[in-house]
Order: sequence, then structure tokens, then C-alpha cells
Amino acid sequence: MVELVLGILAAVGASTLYSLGIALQALDAREAPREEHLRLALAWRLAQRARWLAGTGLSILGWPLQIVALMLAPLVVVQPALAAGLLVLLFLGERMLGEHAGRYEHTAVWAIVIGMVGAIIGGWVFGLLGIYSNGGLIGSVLVAFVGAVILLWLVRMIKKA
Repeated sequence: MVELVLGILAAVGASTLYSLGIALQALDAREAPREEHLRLALAWRLAQRARWLAGTGLSILGWPLQIVALMLAPLVVVQPALAAGLLVLLFLGERMLGEHAGRYEHTAVWAIVIGMVGAIIGGWVFGLLGIYSNGGLIGSVLVAFVGAVILLWLVRMIKKA
């Protein structure tokens, strides 16, 4: 049980580092002159900037944490836990990058997070009950189905509002 929790924490840490790296890189990419967009010159220029390199470094630091997560927890637990970085990216996008996230974006991110928590709990419970030896597959499928139904319901409620 302790290994599972540590694996989840390592996955969330990796995902957070990935998201922080992406946000830092986005700051530099936005400051690039328009004439350099979609040109090799942009990549060369960004590769020489400290903030861009710091973002790349943070993303690279996430890899060992993801490896640790995969050593401690099953893939069906680690992969959904990596979605936690979407919360970080949503927050940084609004605060650091000045982007506006509307109801649909918030609903989608929270649906993913709820699905992540459900997959983790479902996999753990199904494993404890011995319903499936790995626990994660059946639990994840059931949670994904219930999550999809809830997401469709939320989208309909938002459209009516």
C-alpha cells in the first residue's frame, strides 16, 4: 500500500514538473518575433534562452520521477495520475500566461481528475477484493464508463445554463 501511494506521488510530481516546464517554455515562445513563428530560427533562438532551457530541464527532471512511479505502482494507476498536471497547467495558464479558461475547460479538467481518482480507487478496490488479479483493468473500465456518463451529463447541464 505504501508503494502504491509513493508511486502516485511520484507520478503527480513528474506531471507537475512536465507542466511547469511547458509553461516556462510557453512564456519564451510567446515573446518571439512573429516573423520567426514556424521557422527553424525560432527553435535556435529559444534553445539559447535561459528560461526555455529551464523549462526543458524541468521536463527532463520529470522522467526519473515517472520511472520511479512505474516501479512502485501499476501502469493503470500511474498513467491516470499523470493527468494531475493538467490542474497545474490550467492554473499556470490562467495566472502566468494570462489565458482564459472557460466552463468547458474547467469541466474537462475536473472530469479527468475525477476519472483519475476513480481509476486509482477502483483499481485498488478491485485488487483488494480479488475480483481481478491486477485490479486495475476492470476497475478502470468501469470508472471510465461512469466518468463518461457524468461528463456527458455535465456538458448537457452547462449547455442548458
